[in-house]
Amino acid sequence: MALIQKPFGFGLAGGRPAVTDAPDQSEILLHYRADTGITLNGSDVSAWADQSTGGFDLTQGTAGRQPAFNASSGPNGTEVVDFAGVTGGDGDLQNTAWSHANPVHYFLVFKINAWVDSTMLFTGTASHSVYMQGPGSPSNTVLTMTATPGALILDDVNYMNVGTWYLGSFYYSDSYNSGSLNNATPDSNSSDFGPAAKLAMGCNTAGTGVKGNFDIAEFLAYDEQKTGGDLTAINKYFNDQYDLF
Repeated sequence: MALIQKPFGFGLAGGRPAVTDAPDQSEILLHYRADTGITLNGSDVSAWADQSTGGFDLTQGTAGRQPAFNASSGPNGTEVVDFAGVTGGDGDLQNTAWSHANPVHYFLVFKINAWVDSTMLFTGTASHSVYMQGPGSPSNTVLTMTATPGALILDDVNYMNVGTWYLGSFYYSDSYNSGSLNNATPDSNSSDFGPAAKLAMGCNTAGTGVKGNFDIAEFLAYDEQKTGGDLTAINKYFNDQYDLF
């Protein structure tokens, strides 16, 4: 096993901020970044260390279910975890111990490489899931946040293209939920999504073993909704290293 543990801030993109430069450190629940804390099994990822103080590392002990690592295929030549083509199980990387009451605000730097209908990018059980949903066009995808299928669909200004890098912002609470891509105007509704538990990335569809084809460069979660100056600072942090929007 090989551990990729670079000094913080020494990714391939010039001027990439340190992990500890993420805004509001005291309120971070989870933080995974592909330039540090990666444990390799050959060229595949067997563990992804949580950079927050919670220590909720993502792991996958079964070699055939481990996603791949790529050192330069991310935005601005950054590192990514590649979840393409992995089958079986309910998550390629997961932590079964994590749980958290609402609210939770997730930020996810990701790219859909190819369309696989109704697969999950990540889930904190069914109450905190982000699905890929087909909009009727092969060149685009729509994301659905779900406690029950279709609870909140990101569309219109949050309509996404295959092969494009996005910063997804997904907020869940007991009474209000919102989601957006690349700092667009959020779509929102008032569904009750319930608390989160058991984080998993790269999940299959309804137990079929079918997985989505996508890459993740960074995953960050806070225990409150980020708005105003806090949200501006978070967007700047991501744009400084990934130049997304």
